[in-house]
Amino acid sequence: MGSNLSSKNIENVAFNRYEIHVIRDTWASLNKIGLPELGLGLMTRILIEHKEMKSMWRKQNVIENDSCLMQNYCNELINPNHLIKAHGEKVFNTIRIAVNTIDDLSSLYQFLKQMGYDHYQYGTRDKHFEIIGESLISTLSEALKEKWTEKTKKAWIKLFQIIEYQMKSGMEKAKKEEKLSLT
Repeated sequence: MGSNLSSKNIENVAFNRYEIHVIRDTWASLNKIGLPELGLGLMTRILIEHKEMKSMWRKQNVIENDSCLMQNYCNELINPNHLIKAHGEKVFNTIRIAVNTIDDLSSLYQFLKQMGYDHYQYGTRDKHFEIIGESLISTLSEALKEKWTEKTKKAWIKLFQIIEYQMKSGMEKAKKEEKLSLT
């Protein structure tokens, strides 16, 4: 994701006041746009730009065809697929929780670990985080326009990497439990 910060060594990282201010300030701008709209844009971007992700949604009969996705992506469809939109909104609700607890990250970790545990059961794997992270940063960049600076980008990447690290920790627990149940 273009940051010097590796998610492998992010467990004990804290945000400085400036980073907290930047994230919360830009979050306020994102809320004005609307989480459902941002979520739909994020999910549609992911499903169009990373065709390998479609299989996760086809299993749930969410994607009917590619033209439906393209219409979502171009904002031409009046009634976008509500499940994709709902999932995108859930992604942004998770980010909302992270933003609200950014100055006390320890209270966020258990929630994220449980999300990771649950997402492992849905088929989410480590490789998906790079796709989601890149798509999220692109979505935020487009939404924030002139508020998107290099410092803003670095702060958001750091926040996503914390989310990623904690969710992967929960996924690892689920993976270990799965292996134990098979033996």
